Amino acid sequence: MPEYRIDPQNRTLTSIPGILERQLSAEAVKIIREGVLDYILVDSTSSAWTIQLVLEEEAAPATLDELAAAIRECLTGISAITFWPCYRGEKIPLERRVALVWDQCVKCLTQDLPGALGWIGEQHWVCDGMTIKLDVSGELGANWLNTRGFPERLADLLSKSVGTDVVVSLQPVNPPEDIGKMIAQQIMDDIQSSQIGNAKNGAGAHANGKKGKAPEAGTVILGRKISGEPMKLQDVIDEEKQVIVSGEVFSKDVRDLRTGRKLITFEITDGTDSIAAKVFEEPKRPINDAFAVGDFLICRGSAQFDRFTNELTLMPNDIMRGQMEKEERVDVSPEKRVELHLHTQMSAMDALCDVKQVVSQAAAWGQPAIAITDHGVVQSFPDAYDAGKKHGIKIIFGMEGYMVDDQSMIVSGEADGLLQEQEFVAFDLETTGLSYMTDEIIEIGAVRIKDGAIKDYFSTFVDPGMPIPEESTRITGITNEMVTGAPETAAALDKFLKFAGNAVLIAHNAEFDMGFIRAKTARYLNRAAQ
Repeated sequence: MPEYRIDPQNRTLTSIPGILERQLSAEAVKIIREGVLDYILVDSTSSAWTIQLVLEEEAAPATLDELAAAIRECLTGISAITFWPCYRGEKIPLERRVALVWDQCVKCLTQDLPGALGWIGEQHWVCDGMTIKLDVSGELGANWLNTRGFPERLADLLSKSVGTDVVVSLQPVNPPEDIGKMIAQQIMDDIQSSQIGNAKNGAGAHANGKKGKAPEAGTVILGRKISGEPMKLQDVIDEEKQVIVSGEVFSKDVRDLRTGRKLITFEITDGTDSIAAKVFEEPKRPINDAFAVGDFLICRGSAQFDRFTNELTLMPNDIMRGQMEKEERVDVSPEKRVELHLHTQMSAMDALCDVKQVVSQAAAWGQPAIAITDHGVVQSFPDAYDAGKKHGIKIIFGMEGYMVDDQSMIVSGEADGLLQEQEFVAFDLETTGLSYMTDEIIEIGAVRIKDGAIKDYFSTFVDPGMPIPEESTRITGITNEMVTGAPETAAALDKFLKFAGNAVLIAHNAEFDMGFIRAKTARYLNRAAQ
């Protein structure tokens, strides 16, 4: 597929190099510091990014545009950035959260089901507890939308975007007078025909899918028997009304919906590419137990672009079992290779392969050894050791480490007694700049820690006696108004040093923070900081 997904593991936008060095609004800086990256979808063809960002407060479209421009300045090679904001948490009422994400969710869904726009009209909805009641054009519209899983799919999009499970209930209202009776009757006939055909074939599939007995190739699981020749998945590159594909199921997820139906999402591969498929299981037409991971399926349906996952997705109307024709690769070389640079799924954003499967494959090819070189981690070592022992392969335990500046002093000074018996004060400073000779302290924050527990807190703004530079305000969020009336440097420092007492001081950037403490103590208190 031309897209791939990056999972930043709940990082913020501060992880983007240089982002906080840009001239940005206070609203944009707040989102950079507090917004959580859920995932990033990268289109390898167009180099466009879609970023799902989890927020607790509303974000103006102009602010998101500002952020997109800043990210493109920091990271080269990105053609466009689209934000998909998700509002989770209780700071925003549920109804307002739904309103904020409504347009993007409906747009995403109606691109897959463009016919839905005609039935939902002006999209009038109300929030009743955890239920979203959406007006649709009459019973006919409700039937059309229900048979295509519209309310469940919309509820799924909304739930993921607002962080709360919601239900979408369709409310039939009088349809507009300009809907032609002939078109309506044709749609209803199509729905009824589809329901009758699926009910007949679904009953047969259930009968053949008894637990404990694997159905044979050609067994119909959903819909009707498929007679066409499957195309290769690598050739499914755009939306199509009907495709026939086949492949081995390597992932399957089942979600129970509040309506009693199930949303089954599974992924198949034929060795040339992979694709995700989605199908709704009706209570009277169960198919979930009819197949599992490892089964080989033939599917017929439409290839649609899922705007939520930003991937081409298969929506099968017919599914049946097929016969896997898998050609095993062999290594006939008399001198076997040894992989000396292997990344596993434990190496962040490097690989997806499970180390046990890789070792098993290496053994099948007759390779005598394999080297693990994950970035900065060794979590794959235990599984690699077990797999190497099982398959008789030598595991070379390695790692791609990171160079650090070992010239910096981690500890300075001394204290009597054992480390675990000491009392600590962890502190942080905010300043007008980077030089303790020419810049000033504008905030001091600290906590006192004893026996692994926080015992006391200290926090104060500091009047620097000079205007706070705009760059400092952009980085720290502290304005001139916030320090007006705060203690001057001498008083604030004296109060902090008395709070710290003889405790061991801890700081994230101790050399920087202690440089300011020592310099300002000497200047304003005329003594040395102990």
